[in-house]
This record gives sequence, structure tokens and C-alpha cells, in this order.
Amino acid sequence: MIRLSITLLIHVLITATFLEVASKRETDPCWAYGTKIEGNSQWVQCNFCSFVSRGGITRHKHHLVGDTAQVAKCSRVQAEVKAFFKEDFDKKKQAKEAMNSIPHFDNVFDLDEEVDEDKLNT
Repeated sequence: MIRLSITLLIHVLITATFLEVASKRETDPCWAYGTKIEGNSQWVQCNFCSFVSRGGITRHKHHLVGDTAQVAKCSRVQAEVKAFFKEDFDKKKQAKEAMNSIPHFDNVFDLDEEVDEDKLNT
């Protein structure tokens, strides 16, 4: 009985997580500038130039921003749209760098060791 309850709980959690991710995917602001191609969930057609990005909504954002050589740049995107997604990429990059940065422990000492109190006051 307990094993069944744990299995059911895990299934519910996985389903809820999937639905949350799916709902975020559908509410991405970039969908206002691209249309999902029927039959392939990873293909997005640009509403500005009709280019088809093969790689999902993130790749379509790169198409709009034009920040990488791996994706064709959109020649008709509005400057405000381009700036919005460029700022979004910059914020995500900064957050990722902050998360990956290694904290500095220059003034850390071992509590088991005897500490020279003169060093602590400097």
C-alpha cells in the first residue's frame, strides 16, 4: 500500500511539473512573433519574415535578436522587439554567471584551530 502511494505521488509530481513547464512554454512572449508549424513542435515560423526556425522558441528568439551566426538573422524585426529579447538574454546570462560564480573565502578560518586574535582585528 505504501509503495503504491509513493508511486502515485511521484506520478502526480511529474505530471504537475510537466504541465507547469508546458504552460510556461505556451505563455512565452516570443510566441507573439512566431507561429508553431503543425506536425513539428520544434519548428517556428517568424511573423516578420516567414523564416522557419528549426529548434524551438529559444532558437526563434536568437533569430529575432540576430546575436549568433548559427541562426539566420531576421531582416524585418522591429527594433523594440529585438531590444526586448536581447535584454532578456542578457539578464539570463547575468543570472547564470552569478549562480556559477565561486564565492571567495579569503577571511575564513577553521574553528578547530587556535586563532591569533591580532589577525582577526586586522
